[in-house]
Amino acid sequence: MVETDQGQKEEDITAGLFKPVNPNDLPKHKYLIVSNAIAAAGEYKRLLSSERVHEANEALTIAYTLTDHIYKNIDPRKNIIFPQFRFDEETTENGVLGLIIEPDKEYPTGGQAYFLLKKVDNLRGRQVYRDSQHFRSNREFNLEYILADLPIPNEGNSYLWKEWIRGPNLADLFQTLDNGILRGDEEQKRLLKELESKLVDIAIKRVLYWQKNAPDLIDIPKDPEKVIETYQTNFMNVFHAFSKLTDITYSEEERSKIREALSNLDWKFLNPETIVRNVAATYRNMVIFTHKVNTTYPKFIELFTENGDKRKVNRWALEEKLYFVDTPNKYSHILEDLWEMDLFSVGKVKKNAVDYAVKSYEEAGLKLNEFERLFMGIYRAYRKAHLVLDDFGPRALERFNAGLIEHEEYERKQSKYRNHINYLFGEGQKLLDQISEFLPSNQKTQFKVIDSALRRLSNYNTIVYTPRLL
Repeated sequence: MVETDQGQKEEDITAGLFKPVNPNDLPKHKYLIVSNAIAAAGEYKRLLSSERVHEANEALTIAYTLTDHIYKNIDPRKNIIFPQFRFDEETTENGVLGLIIEPDKEYPTGGQAYFLLKKVDNLRGRQVYRDSQHFRSNREFNLEYILADLPIPNEGNSYLWKEWIRGPNLADLFQTLDNGILRGDEEQKRLLKELESKLVDIAIKRVLYWQKNAPDLIDIPKDPEKVIETYQTNFMNVFHAFSKLTDITYSEEERSKIREALSNLDWKFLNPETIVRNVAATYRNMVIFTHKVNTTYPKFIELFTENGDKRKVNRWALEEKLYFVDTPNKYSHILEDLWEMDLFSVGKVKKNAVDYAVKSYEEAGLKLNEFERLFMGIYRAYRKAHLVLDDFGPRALERFNAGLIEHEEYERKQSKYRNHINYLFGEGQKLLDQISEFLPSNQKTQFKVIDSALRRLSNYNTIVYTPRLL
């Protein structure tokens, strides 16, 4: 592994000759191939920032060729070619590959930097790299460090080399802390509740800071009409997915009426004031530095409390060690990210992120009405249920069919996903029950169509991952 390069700037360059480099010409040792790939990636960005374009292209040729060799020689069955750990549980992307990383190993502070490898579309790669540079050394918002984005020739994608934050994401951590709240002694329970609460408080404030300080997207205008179109499309995708994968069916005529109702809805709450950069605020995209992935609740208490026998939570340490990862390239309503946090099913003492944000923006002069607050919660609940059904479930089936997980593990995952869908439907229906009194009179007819269609989803009985023809 190599130390990260501190002095880089964003440039867009995809031109250049990709001369073939045979990885087999390099030393056979797998660690050297990984180290050479990372070193070449860092050199490419360093030369690019100095506008040494020809030399940058030569470094890019080496970096890309070695990186491509590593990525294409991964083996999910763990027949090790490059020691690996794939972080892909419950993500809507292909996950990220950890190289020479072990989840149960404790890594010391300082010394070598360890990197993750991810494949993304080219525009996303450029955007994530720019985000990383924008927040570099910004103590108000800890964002993962992106060493380099390497354009893949003739493909429209890029490889990202991302510095690994040595610790669990908050989704997994909250599971661990919740177990401690149930099983620990009284002192542990008190501290774990306070740790969980403070972590959520820090995360909420970081999301709001991001919304006010994130750079504009590259080549994607901040256009309310485009955002509205995306929300309408995503709503329709919910009905399409459940018609395809469950025993709930919406006819073409029904879907046409839903589409018309969505089109006629008053979307004026989506405007330049209420549209911000989305940060994908799932707790899986928030990682805390604990020196290893799999930590225990006694160890977490030890790391983030102080004062010996009269322990108290060290908020400063939590703030210093909490990072955000995997920033997306899209705009959304202010409250979408906050609803993503509030609808998360794990975390026994989470504070309400949406209410906090509404109050914070109102104090700053922007009043968010009750209709848009509830509507964004409804959208997020059903959108998330769709992602669990259409992304997480099929991926588990693929892994089972490939022999990567046993039947028992596959059934456990599918049961978990079904429970998650049912939980989200329950939350969505609560919000539907609340929103009726806040509907303007001229919106009630079209919203009734949407309301009825969403409530029908809860009547599904079976999920079949052999899509039937519509």
